[in-house]
Amino acid sequence: MKLNTEQRRAAETFDRHILLLAPAGTGKTGTLAVRIANLIAAKRAMPEEILCLTFTNKACREMQVRIAETLDDPNEPVVIRTFHGFCYDVIRQEAKRHDIFADFTIFDETDCRALLREIAGPEWLPSSLFLLVTQLKETAARYDIPSTEGAAGYQKALSRLLEENEERVRALAIDDKYRFDSQFFAMWCGRGAALTAEYDARLHEMHALDFTDLIVRADELLRHEETAVRWRRRFSYIHIDEVQDTSGLEYRLIHRIFGSGQL
Repeated sequence: MKLNTEQRRAAETFDRHILLLAPAGTGKTGTLAVRIANLIAAKRAMPEEILCLTFTNKACREMQVRIAETLDDPNEPVVIRTFHGFCYDVIRQEAKRHDIFADFTIFDETDCRALLREIAGPEWLPSSLFLLVTQLKETAARYDIPSTEGAAGYQKALSRLLEENEERVRALAIDDKYRFDSQFFAMWCGRGAALTAEYDARLHEMHALDFTDLIVRADELLRHEETAVRWRRRFSYIHIDEVQDTSGLEYRLIHRIFGSGQL
């Protein structure tokens, strides 16, 4: 790939953090691929010490293809993952050390909605309920309330969320025509914490995690300093595609393993 002056600066700068901003279709992924090839050629890092994170499976596949095309050896083990895929790796590899099950199944959104419908009954709209449960689980993690606290922990998180930004909750308490549903909102405020805890318990019984759990559980594991250090030492360079789209929880997770690596 032939790089322009600004792309070449990004691809050849290894000693400080880089934020690469450019419109879609202007070669950011290709520039990243060349940068990784340069890092390996200059022996600044082994391929397995370079981490690339994306948000979608499609973007991840594209990055894998572009990097493989750029490297002298397309089989170099550069670590290219979606955020969820990276969190999956963390959980699987840390499972034995933290006495958690490693043989878990990932539930997609359809599976999760079906489970919530089974738990909550027909008076709850599954799509809205799923979004509210996801919001509450992420909020509890953001406040460092472990999932092991169950309904009591989720109630603390819900109370804080309602106190700080009730509109965020109201925005998800909607009917099938996307209108605010006051009855739905009232039910959630009264029963949401207990329902979310029951949902977690049912997932646990089935050795299952949802996509939110992947981020939350990885974040919980990386709160242990020895775990964070272990992953911090593993990567010398971390690249994040579309970094502006990281949630607060995803950003914190990356911050825990960032260490002395170069972003």
